Amino acid sequence: METPRDADRRGQGTVLILRKARMSFFRRIWIHVNGEKHSKIAEDECIRIPLSVGQHTFRVSQDWCRSKPISMDVSAGEKTYLMCYSAIGKYGALSSIIFIIILPHKLFSLVEVSKEDFEAEKKDKYPAWKKTSLLIFCVLALGVFIFYLL
Repeated sequence: METPRDADRRGQGTVLILRKARMSFFRRIWIHVNGEKHSKIAEDECIRIPLSVGQHTFRVSQDWCRSKPISMDVSAGEKTYLMCYSAIGKYGALSSIIFIIILPHKLFSLVEVSKEDFEAEKKDKYPAWKKTSLLIFCVLALGVFIFYLL
């Protein structure tokens, strides 16, 4: 396993990507680096990508939905932080049909963030899958309660 110090010694930089997409969190999405599929990332997962110094382009995709590419310079020994968001979290779940069918290139977005914002999001106590699981449990419990009342 390569450590950040190994990357520093070889004149590489590191890009850290955290997925907070809030959309299809049971499935992984692809991370593309310079137009090539690099790796998959799950909801609330953080991936570290050591890269050579220079200009690199990043994008995420799932099926036919994708983000706009984001380009950035990677410097030796420096860390760059990216967050993967979903438009669904911003506009609500009902808008998912519009984004998936009409605007698939705007469903996901990659944004460069500060280290502080990145660490704060990483420490989120209630990731999306836990919130959804709790909601499903409550709805099922309410259904069972109503069933026994009738």
